[in-house]
Amino acid sequence: MRARGSTVAAVLVASLGVAALLRAAVPLHPVTTADTTQSMPGMQMGPADATQSDSAGRPAGGSAGTDGAITVTGAFVAEPANPSVVAVYLTFTNNTGTDDRLVKVQSGAALSATIHAGESMAVAPQGLTLPAHKKVGLSVGDGHIMLTNVIGAIRPGQTVDLELFFEKASELVVVAPVIAIGAPTPKEG
Repeated sequence: MRARGSTVAAVLVASLGVAALLRAAVPLHPVTTADTTQSMPGMQMGPADATQSDSAGRPAGGSAGTDGAITVTGAFVAEPANPSVVAVYLTFTNNTGTDDRLVKVQSGAALSATIHAGESMAVAPQGLTLPAHKKVGLSVGDGHIMLTNVIGAIRPGQTVDLELFFEKASELVVVAPVIAIGAPTPKEG
């Protein structure tokens, strides 16, 4: 009887673990765009352009902040050459008189995300500093957000949801279009 109880407990724990993993993959702010169908949590299928918006009216590639402390423009995901690793590029503007820091990134499209800063592309364990009244860009050859252990295929025409967490500013949700290799990148705005 003890073995059966242990088996039931193990199955329960495993089920809760799987449920937690699935919940972590679902964005807290689901995004729906016109003429699209969601292929998996954190990714949208269909055309991605600046006229699309999510259910809260936020533009694709735009920010979801309500206090305006940090804005994000020009967000895009480069079509991955390696299907398990994806680079995200974007520009931050700190609209306040106080320095801030991007400390964490999450996406329903991948199991983990890291911030890589500067030309060295080194992981920035302390996050990305956002000086007061300045723009900071993560661009090809000068930093990116790396999504690893990608869940499913990421292809041009889809969008990827990113949750950005800051030391001081409110959380932002950004919708970044996936662009094809060699395609023009979105404008910074």
